[in-house]
Amino acid sequence: MQAKPKRFRTWDKAVVDYQFCLATARRRDTANLIQSQKPAIDGVVDAGIIADDDWKHLEIGSVKCEVDRKNPRVVLTFRKVEE
Repeated sequence: MQAKPKRFRTWDKAVVDYQFCLATARRRDTANLIQSQKPAIDGVVDAGIIADDDWKHLEIGSVKCEVDRKNPRVVLTFRKVEE
């Protein structure tokens, strides 16, 4: 919340793209990978970046997996939806 600019207006609607950079190429369930990020999504809502994470406010965009043995990570990219 401290990193959010003071004049930031909460987005009413957004799309989130998931990029999973995995340490190994072993088999994984992408639905479980997405669900593992629920605390991060909740944090974005709590910080006031997006209004809510229900289906009316947040859509799932792309989900990509790749192997990056040296730098495994998860990148969430939020895009504001203008209506």
